[in-house]
Amino acid sequence: MASSNIAGSIFKQLKYLGNIVKQPLTIEIPGKPPKIYKEEYLPPDKVVISPKFFRSAKCLMCGNCCKIGATLVYPEIPKCLEKKLDSKEIPVIINGKEEHVFVHENQPKTQCDFAVWKGFLWNKKLLCDIHECKPNHCALPMVEIDKTKNNSRLIKRPRGRNWLHPKCPAEFKTFDYQEFINWDFKKLIELKELAAKLSIITWLPEILLWFTNNYRELQLRVPKEPIIIYEKKERKDI
Repeated sequence: MASSNIAGSIFKQLKYLGNIVKQPLTIEIPGKPPKIYKEEYLPPDKVVISPKFFRSAKCLMCGNCCKIGATLVYPEIPKCLEKKLDSKEIPVIINGKEEHVFVHENQPKTQCDFAVWKGFLWNKKLLCDIHECKPNHCALPMVEIDKTKNNSRLIKRPRGRNWLHPKCPAEFKTFDYQEFINWDFKKLIELKELAAKLSIITWLPEILLWFTNNYRELQLRVPKEPIIIYEKKERKDI
């Protein structure tokens, strides 16, 4: 059964999806009986892409995030990690239906198993040894889908994995379209695939479609106003 550490890491990844669901979502993770970890989400009234999403915030691989050994969560084990992960399958109940994710619980819990010291003796850094294959809750820390007053937005904020702000040294710079395509867009697609695997219906397909339809414009300039992906219409009784 899942521990609170494992459940917390799973919820951290699924929060991205919960904040932009199209229908009510209940997530339950069985713990040691009779413990059940549970979170619920309601569809937002509005979904936007914030202008603050369109900026560069490249991970500097400083190692600060990796000093906390949070559980790694994957919908499927990536081929590049098949021989590295000591994984186990955990049941996740989505709206009453049992699904599964794979988790790797770090040992010791004070540091990620894949954080390795590299460099010379006088200039060593704690770097991610699975940078290209790390899960979304590690890969998307500065990309956030937040929710305020039942309005959701895709935005970038100066946060490290496990919300280690202000310890994250990354700085926002001018939007880099190629970096966005190679990393952010790729990771958002992986997030959409996770939603599909767990039968969670979200606004991610529409968000990704907007990026696809507007890629030429994004190469030239970035939006200055919020982009409305969805807005609930007020009912007008006849």
